[in-house]
Amino acid sequence: MNRIYCYPKLGRAGLGNCLLPWARALIAARKLSAAVLAPRWVQPRLGALIRRETKKRFYFAEFSNAGYVRGLHKYAILLGSHRAGESDYSFGGLAANGRRRPTVIVFEGLRNYFSDIINERAVLLQELRKIVNEHSIERADALEVPFIAVNIRRGDLTNAGWSAERLMTEPRFTPTGWFVEAINAVRQDCRWANLPIKVVSDGTEAELEDVIRLPGCELTSTKSAVGDILMMSRACMIVASGYSTFSMWASYFGQVPTLYYPGKMQQKVFPPGCLVFEGEWLVGQPLPCPLA
Repeated sequence: MNRIYCYPKLGRAGLGNCLLPWARALIAARKLSAAVLAPRWVQPRLGALIRRETKKRFYFAEFSNAGYVRGLHKYAILLGSHRAGESDYSFGGLAANGRRRPTVIVFEGLRNYFSDIINERAVLLQELRKIVNEHSIERADALEVPFIAVNIRRGDLTNAGWSAERLMTEPRFTPTGWFVEAINAVRQDCRWANLPIKVVSDGTEAELEDVIRLPGCELTSTKSAVGDILMMSRACMIVASGYSTFSMWASYFGQVPTLYYPGKMQQKVFPPGCLVFEGEWLVGQPLPCPLA
């Protein structure tokens, strides 16, 4: 029987997108009793430098890849292996393919986003914490609870040179005014009125001024992208950016009430039957009741 390896081949997208092929590879490896080849989290992202984004998304030293096949051993396997794509295998028949060379199943791209892993939250959260730099874990766990997390995506969008009108047509852009209204609505609800609000963003303080000047709001970071996801997942509510897998991962791991701008909720990330609210909120309407 030839040895099987699962390899998450990551692109140059942001961390939220990169975590999707990693997650599918990890779940497949568990089902196949296969080893995982360490993904390459650090990728050249020249666009972030050209656009002078506040956060460059290089992910240096954020992952240890503990327990994965790394270094020269990894590259030797890749050089001498038979490659298979995600759609080329079945869990029952791949091992009996008659080849003597190792088989490496390559996982890449977004595919069905969270639909493929919708019931794997506990396993993936445990695994992610195992392969993340311990300092990121410590900072994420150090934040005092309870709190509300607000994730505002800006950098790659507001630095693209688009007009204000063009930004408003972009599904990935959530208007600042909506975040302000959502926070004000939360402040009027006795369940959340006195909780600190932690704002996580790749935007500048000038871009976020209308939000962070609100009472109880604070721009917060663990100084690592994966740490910020884990930190937000500990919140008791998330006010999310539309079409942001970064927000979606925090919501997926935390399974806490999550609000989206109308028309910009890309996909549900909670399993069927989950009673926790995740959905769109229109300014002027009451907060969904119950939220959880």
